[in-house]
Amino acid sequence: MSKVFVFDHNGETQAFIVEVLECEGHDVRSSSDATLALKSVTAWIEEDGKGPDIILAEYFAPEDNPQFRGGGWLAHELKRCGLTVHTPLVIMCQNGSQKSAAALSKAFQERFGAVAYLPKPFTLITVRDAINGILWAHTSSSS
Repeated sequence: MSKVFVFDHNGETQAFIVEVLECEGHDVRSSSDATLALKSVTAWIEEDGKGPDIILAEYFAPEDNPQFRGGGWLAHELKRCGLTVHTPLVIMCQNGSQKSAAALSKAFQERFGAVAYLPKPFTLITVRDAINGILWAHTSSSS
């Protein structure tokens, strides 16, 4: 069983992802507020000395929703504090631009250290397979 943290400001999407991952046997915690997400991940690390095995964070540009901090802010803060440097980060994002998925994936990798980009909308199979694949790859490479 792996530990997964999910940040998505949309409660329905967040609940969908949590349900899918819990059905797969993962221990899942989540938040729809980036500031609370940072506190929750930090508390999880303090509880067990390790924290989540993977973090999913929704990205949205600040100009899209200025009252909310997004996954970009969360990713930056998590990496800055150094507690999740080796924790795989997956950025979830609606592709509202003309950029290809590969270009967005590269941009999120360079900017936030993300290991993957999960375009929205996605299906339950897409989420499950992406997370399980990343967890498998990360576990295999760290063994």
